[in-house]
Amino acid sequence: MAEIKLDDLRNVKDGLIRKMVGGGAILLAPRDATAPESFTDANGALIKLDGYVGLGRIAKNGAPNFTPEDTTEEIETWGEMDPSRRDLTSSKLTVEATLQDTRKETLAIAANRQLSYMDEIKPGANGEVSLEDNPQPGTIEYRAFFIGVDGVGDDAFYFGRSLPRVMITRGPESWDPANAVTYPLTLTALKDSELGYSSKRFYGGPGAKKRLAAMGFSAAEADRVIGGGGTDSDTHRDGNQ
Repeated sequence: MAEIKLDDLRNVKDGLIRKMVGGGAILLAPRDATAPESFTDANGALIKLDGYVGLGRIAKNGAPNFTPEDTTEEIETWGEMDPSRRDLTSSKLTVEATLQDTRKETLAIAANRQLSYMDEIKPGANGEVSLEDNPQPGTIEYRAFFIGVDGVGDDAFYFGRSLPRVMITRGPESWDPANAVTYPLTLTALKDSELGYSSKRFYGGPGAKKRLAAMGFSAAEADRVIGGGGTDSDTHRDGNQ
């Protein structure tokens, strides 16, 4: 009998430990924008997402942190130590991030305004800008898309996350002179009833493309994508699949 190596049992493949050392982006769009079906082109390069605007720099210690919160209910049986039944009854996703740029989009969020509100704000002749915090913000919802980057050039590996319906809550805005003024925020994902999901994951880029087989996709799938020059509609499933 041939010797079985531990790495064979562990199914270890090289190049699958990813780290977002290349930074990333947070993009927002109004709810009537089209949610992306892809974020890379046939060669694996990033593409422009119509209707979405980037929010600028993100603090290194405030990079997007995706936190799922699952709630379960249990049924216990007399005389048994473990629950007889456990049901997942709710699932919530929040994303915390800290923006650094003082710009139209972050100012709108800081003032609890829609991004479109800033179209009405015109600088004065002295260059001064003013806007009022929204006294009755009601429910403001956006579409959001997150991009994370690992590697460069032909080895670039992109992570994408689409949240088609989010609400934003603001964190503290500090004017401490020892630190930059930042704009912390928390995005709460909600299910988009038309799309049928609250979160959709994307993985792409030339670095991901050449690692499809190592990632566990069949050799035929990997050969089709690499040989064909790009992905096609067969690789895109809706959030329920």
